[in-house]
Amino acid sequence: MPIHERSYSGKFFRPRPEILQEPNDQLYLVVTPWGPRSAAKRTVEIIQDFFLSSLNDLEATTPFPTLSCLSPAENNLRTALYLANQGVYREDNRDEYTAGVEVFAACRLGPQLICAQVGQPIVYLNRRGLPLTPLSAPIDATLELSASHHFLNPLPQYLLGLEPSLNIHSFSFRLQPKDELLLLSRTLTPPEFYRDKEELRSSDSLTQILSQTDKDMPFWIGQITLENF
Repeated sequence: MPIHERSYSGKFFRPRPEILQEPNDQLYLVVTPWGPRSAAKRTVEIIQDFFLSSLNDLEATTPFPTLSCLSPAENNLRTALYLANQGVYREDNRDEYTAGVEVFAACRLGPQLICAQVGQPIVYLNRRGLPLTPLSAPIDATLELSASHHFLNPLPQYLLGLEPSLNIHSFSFRLQPKDELLLLSRTLTPPEFYRDKEELRSSDSLTQILSQTDKDMPFWIGQITLENF
């Protein structure tokens, strides 16, 4: 099932992401451009090309060091982000900063979900019988720079492509049938977002809740219904 997404502009600007979904949950990408959209498109292409080819050869050598604590697929997803970082840095930012992107990348291998990201979105597990549970909760820099209750424009904390090196947050999680992922890019998450009523957890319902709690704050929300396994 494709990612069901909604965005809300509010008073301030938050760019809408480029989205990719491969069949059978092989790869999900949410790439948010801060600067020219071409940098996000380039990021999608590099990650897609490398990671999908690596699925047929999980032992393939890479130009970047691997972590022994991670599986081959997790290491290859990280490598795909490193390659994208290299591409954006060389093409857009070697002489001056012109582009950066936030990236969320995920792949399901059987019951195992593997993820790697730089910056937002926040990743929530939506599982029946449980409250919304954050699996990864990156914040943006607006919280650091804004006075209480007087928020500035959204400002990303981490971006891919700005420097030759890159700080990637990666994790894996064992899924259960009918699990869903909710993705949220927003400066602040209000308490109302965590309502326990499961019928209110669709991206449409949550969009209504978020837009009503602060009409000035922009956001993007996505819902991933994973295929049965």
